Amino acid sequence: MMRARRFTTSVGSLLLLAAAAAPSWAAPVPGLPSPPQDIVNAANAVTWRYYYGHDKSAHTNDASSCGRQFTLALASWAGNTSADYRMFRQLRHNLEGDYCIVAAGGYGAQHEMIFTGTCALVRHSPRLWNQLTADEKHKMDLLMKAAMVASAWTTSDLGNSGGQNTDLMGGTNLNRGWNPNFREGMFGAMITATAYFGGAEAANAILNSYDHAAFVAELNAAGLTNTYITFNYKADHPTSAAPSGLQIANEIRNYRAYGRGLDDLMGIYHNLTTDTYDKNVNTGLNGGAGINGYGKMDSGQAGLPNLGALGMLTEFNSGDASGSRSSIGYAYDGFRPNLISQVVLMVTGFWEEGSQASTCLSRMRIGIPDLFYKLDHGYWNWSNGRGSGPYFMTDDGHDYYMTKSWWYNVVELYHDGLLAAADAGGNRTIYDTGMDGVETVTLDGTGSTGAGGLPIASYRWVTGSTVLATTATADAALPLGENAITLTVTDSGGNSATALVRLTVQTPPLVANAGPDRTVIDTDGDGLQLVALDGTGSFARDTTITNYVWSFGTTMLALGPTAGTVLPVGQWTLTLTITDSAGDQAADDVVITVQAASAPTPGDCDSDGDVDLDDFVILKQNFGTPGGATQADGDLDGDGDVDLDDFVILKQNFGQQA
Repeated sequence: MMRARRFTTSVGSLLLLAAAAAPSWAAPVPGLPSPPQDIVNAANAVTWRYYYGHDKSAHTNDASSCGRQFTLALASWAGNTSADYRMFRQLRHNLEGDYCIVAAGGYGAQHEMIFTGTCALVRHSPRLWNQLTADEKHKMDLLMKAAMVASAWTTSDLGNSGGQNTDLMGGTNLNRGWNPNFREGMFGAMITATAYFGGAEAANAILNSYDHAAFVAELNAAGLTNTYITFNYKADHPTSAAPSGLQIANEIRNYRAYGRGLDDLMGIYHNLTTDTYDKNVNTGLNGGAGINGYGKMDSGQAGLPNLGALGMLTEFNSGDASGSRSSIGYAYDGFRPNLISQVVLMVTGFWEEGSQASTCLSRMRIGIPDLFYKLDHGYWNWSNGRGSGPYFMTDDGHDYYMTKSWWYNVVELYHDGLLAAADAGGNRTIYDTGMDGVETVTLDGTGSTGAGGLPIASYRWVTGSTVLATTATADAALPLGENAITLTVTDSGGNSATALVRLTVQTPPLVANAGPDRTVIDTDGDGLQLVALDGTGSFARDTTITNYVWSFGTTMLALGPTAGTVLPVGQWTLTLTITDSAGDQAADDVVITVQAASAPTPGDCDSDGDVDLDDFVILKQNFGTPGGATQADGDLDGDGDVDLDDFVILKQNFGQQA
């Protein structure tokens, strides 16, 4: 009856099933607005590309201006359709083989955050995702996997236990503990890719099952030339310091970085942010005097806000191989990928309010105004033992004003409590318990909040073009496969927010089916009945069933998919336990009721339940013959003769029913 399906025995099976059943972390998704329209209008796509450089890592030929791509992605995610064409034009450009990311896992990852961050936003917007072709989605999946694998190699605790790993092409100009322009991209790739794939369960599954040869073949088949060259580098340069496929696979499994796993994205982001915004506000090196006139503000020193407060971007007071360093360019290279990571965490439901978020925001509320004040007043850089500048907010080709809008016109509005937030719950996998291709799932949007504490006035759950419900909670019957469901909430002030949840309905991996409950009759009246058992409806999705055991309590009754067992009159709950080739087990109960045979109705010769003319005919045909002491031949009194006494019995019961 498949009422008591149980998955037991192997530890591996238990862990996999627990992971599949548990929802991924999901926080409310804020209704982030589009950047201002004048900013969106100015974000003209320049169709920039990625290429090799900087010790085999990746740059873009418009690295400073590529911030406009994420501006367009933010606008499109927020529903500003005026950004769609330009956003997709650039995105599709970077899905081409000679223009796609290099994905070496080193310094270039901070530039690649523009692409990986955009992909995460597109993946979590059904409106945008559904505008891509199947081939484009496949390429995006491959590139996001490449970015994650590469940065997992360069940042994992296992890979760095004996010293910093090289990048995937053997480059050594990197370290996961170096300045923010390295750290933010390397760890940011782990954040954006994990969010893109839906959480730690999916990301860890990719890393733990990584097959290098198969992945290289996929990159080649997809025509992703840049990324293919990176991942095939060791094969093409066998004497290089690049890692082998086996080394990569071994050191990205069970990923942890500084003790944190991918189920703690907020902890990873907290560590990044407190390192990136780790200095006390000052006007420049050496008390504002700088070094040879560099490493300091150009003007406005007297009006610098928050002087001495903790939260200034680290690169305004750091160091490099040549000594002290103070660079607004390097500071900006930490700010930009860090804010992309935060936006991705927010729109994918992985931003967690709490002490870690509060610490991050307290630093950023100091450091971001400080950055843009210094850009407004000009800054002279000092790095690698030489100076340059001054650099201003108005400098061409840097998109400073666009990235500024990400914070002031989008993200900070949520942190100031001015936006509604939708909470659709976490992505999760559900088993089709009824094995009918459909599973009922409870949708819960009660965690949603209105702007400034306003109550939520309306809820709308939608999958595709189908409205599932318009209440805070509802039950929805979902088919097998992935079901992308959006929740849109609107508060009493008219502020709206939308969250996406992916609910995947799967066939269970191992199912025992002991058959339907049934009732049988003790036909011969001896108090026992042979009962047929049938477990052929059981199945294993990915393995083979190797053993069937039928039992009552602790007593084994039979073996095999079909069997027979003798049961006394009464009700019996029997258990079928199956074992598959992986050693996993499942069980199902069946209730069998054995009923005693009913006493026959006197005169019912043909045992059809009625005493009627048919029975008279039988008795007449056998009248005067020796009876067999059964009703079947008309010997109703069982005296061995079919005679008038039997006619009397039939007459007395004529018309009765059993």
